[in-house]
Amino acid sequence: MQAHFRREKTFAADTLPWLVALGALLVLALHLIERDFDPLRRFLSEYALGPLGALMNATFFLVAASGAALARGAYRAHRWLVAAGFSGWTLGLAVCGVCITDSTLPDQVRTWTGIAHDLGADVAFLSVFAVMLTTPRGRLFALPMMIAFVAAHATGLIGLGQRVFVGF
Repeated sequence: MQAHFRREKTFAADTLPWLVALGALLVLALHLIERDFDPLRRFLSEYALGPLGALMNATFFLVAASGAALARGAYRAHRWLVAAGFSGWTLGLAVCGVCITDSTLPDQVRTWTGIAHDLGADVAFLSVFAVMLTTPRGRLFALPMMIAFVAAHATGLIGLGQRVFVGF
């Protein structure tokens, strides 16, 4: 029994960084390939509306899988609030991957999938923010991150605000 747990723990520890790195590489690739996309004024999710939308959806699911691994690890360590937070992150990103976003360009009609996507994104971001509040280092970054996020949104740089939040 103990050997099985050790093997499982090693698999998660070995796999998680690769999932996160692959997700980050996919987003970076989208930034480099889709040159006409303004990353300062548009959300990451809007890459799903372009010709390489499947790449963005794959990214959502990769990062959701990493969140599931983190949630499972926190649950096994009896860190219930952290496990709940990462579960919310996972669920929110899975919804984002299934429900395509609406464009933030002017005069765009809202759809039910866009609204569901927005709700999933809200759950994901609020969940990871809640996880940050459970650790001293996370609390150190939580307030500056939220201030930068709100300031970027207030100035119309919604893409920058999102990227600052994700970067923290």
